[in-house]
Amino acid sequence: MNWLNSFLGQIMRTCLATMLFMTAFFYNSSSEASENIVHKLMETGILTIGTRADSPPFASQIGHKKFAGFTIDIIEEIANGISDDLGVKMSTKLITVTVIDRFQAVQKHKVDMVCGSTTPTWEREKIVDFSIPFFIDGIRILTFKENGKFGLFGLQTKTVGVLKGSTSADAIASRLPNARIKAFADSGSLMTALEKKEIDAILGDGIALEYKRVHSKQEENLMLVPKTGVLVWETFSCMMPQNQSEFRDLVNFQLIKIMNGLENLSGTYAKIYFRWFGGEGVLNYPLDELRQNKLLDSNIWLK
Repeated sequence: MNWLNSFLGQIMRTCLATMLFMTAFFYNSSSEASENIVHKLMETGILTIGTRADSPPFASQIGHKKFAGFTIDIIEEIANGISDDLGVKMSTKLITVTVIDRFQAVQKHKVDMVCGSTTPTWEREKIVDFSIPFFIDGIRILTFKENGKFGLFGLQTKTVGVLKGSTSADAIASRLPNARIKAFADSGSLMTALEKKEIDAILGDGIALEYKRVHSKQEENLMLVPKTGVLVWETFSCMMPQNQSEFRDLVNFQLIKIMNGLENLSGTYAKIYFRWFGGEGVLNYPLDELRQNKLLDSNIWLK
């Protein structure tokens, strides 16, 4: 019986060691996942933000670890506001993310948040949290005039390119049921495929497509469909890890302050908007009354 007691004792010790290891593993994982971002900011003074490098005019890389664009300016304003509210000198650390890995970067706490052309959806809300919207635009199609002059009818059986991981494809499921959808990993290869006529059209945010059009060698041959209006409206929000309500509220408060005066086309938001999309900006894309009101209406905390 001594051998049996010894054997059972070894099993119990092994099980206990395994349980202690698993407890420590899950405790450490939970601790890492629940790290309070606001406390971290107060200790380090560094706000780590994920941004696209290939999404002009919202964000693009212009040099070694240097970025420029509408959302980059919004990010800097958010950081400045957080610095003032926390009483901590804050610096931003920008990390490149792609349209595919941006959600994983937030989930794994590689970044504190991602601000860019990301549309909140209920499916995405299951894995990340979103701020109030800071931009609104509509899904449209960029195509050659030979197709676009007939509107959506001229694209019914065409090949339409979309970005992998984007919400764009959902916008044409009912409108172009016979169109062939081809996904691309980045916006550069997507536009190149259109210019070479390897695809017939691109689906995406109207403002981004207009930027591509005016910077294309094929500018005169390209047009947006529909000419006026959109296929579907979409908002852009910052996304951050779940269970970080203190940080989310802090970011939302900065966005509310930034957008103060928007109803009169004044204030910080309007200044940034016109810098990029006004008559003297990189793209003339007026903030018309419809888009202005939709953005204001989507931000219920502005009232």
